[in-house]
Amino acid sequence: VFCGFQLGDSSLGGQLSPVCRGDNSGASGGHGTMEVPSLKLLSASPLRLFPDVLVGTQADASDVLLGANPLEVQAVVNCALDDWIFKMRPWPSEQAAVERWQDVETSLRALPSRNGDAFVGEVCGCRYCALPARDRDRSEAIIIDGEVAVKGLEAYNMGVHFPASCDFIQEQLDAGRRVLIHCLRGENRAGAVAAAFLVAAGLAPEEAVQQVREVRGPYALSNRAFVEQVH
Repeated sequence: VFCGFQLGDSSLGGQLSPVCRGDNSGASGGHGTMEVPSLKLLSASPLRLFPDVLVGTQADASDVLLGANPLEVQAVVNCALDDWIFKMRPWPSEQAAVERWQDVETSLRALPSRNGDAFVGEVCGCRYCALPARDRDRSEAIIIDGEVAVKGLEAYNMGVHFPASCDFIQEQLDAGRRVLIHCLRGENRAGAVAAAFLVAAGLAPEEAVQQVREVRGPYALSNRAFVEQVH
């Protein structure tokens, strides 16, 4: 499955709409669109105590930079920089979409580093904080007959991004800007940053995690290591 953009009409001014493409070759012999109900994205949701802090998805983020920005967002925390860029690249055949996307990607790649843990600046007139984070929980090694058959994995340390991202969110709120925190699905990486921000604002970690799950659904913060890092 590939997620990208399609042009809303044939003109250069047409809006880009996020789509999920799959291989429907069994039915039509070519590419088509498909929707997987169990993977449906949950639209951006405001935090209960901070209505101008929204937690959302890759589609919400694309609307901010390449669409009509219906959420009226002025600042973005992208918690999945490299993954989001890969998902959002349009098909090479969609020339108008490619040209518009290239401008966005060039701006993203030019963002200056802030302490090596975040890239902060402006993209398409929007204040932007990009985190090259990964959604990786820890996994134990699999032992068969006393030997390691599959090595375990260390969890990604999302906590290294909390100081820069939380400072950025507070700076934008102080300036009167609405903020979107997103990753791909708005569950783990974005959820962890949102929870860390709530903790920085004075909530107990357990309450912060619970509030994020309330607005982002049952799969939010399913990454156990990220929950521990919020604490």
